[in-house]
Amino acid sequence: MVRLVMLLLGVDYLRTRATAIFWIGVAWVVAGLVVFGDALDGAMHFPITLFAWLFLLEGLATLAVAWTGVGGQRALRYVKGIAVVTASMLIFAGHHHGNLILSMIFGTLFLVDGLLSVSPHGSSGIAAGRPHSHGASSRF
Repeated sequence: MVRLVMLLLGVDYLRTRATAIFWIGVAWVVAGLVVFGDALDGAMHFPITLFAWLFLLEGLATLAVAWTGVGGQRALRYVKGIAVVTASMLIFAGHHHGNLILSMIFGTLFLVDGLLSVSPHGSSGIAAGRPHSHGASSRF
């Protein structure tokens, strides 16, 4: 992922903003640790309704631009938008069954994301299990 960011943004762009990127990363790690720690004690101190509103806005924005996609991209945007809006509505509802359905939605989305990330590797022509020499001689 780091290589992709470097290709898309350019090394010069990243070098000039390295300090800011580092501190943003530190802030994300701290926020993740706070949410993780909040989940350990069983009491919810995290403002989940604020998260649900942000989630709803993201889903509606995705649905608003979904028509601009082409082919499968359009369908994936509609699916993502509907799933995110549904998840935000389930967060607002706050029922026990809503938590189960939310877990299933997120698990399915993570599964699809992982499959989409892995699928190009099967068609890249790299044999699975074949050792890569990375420049070293492998004649022995």
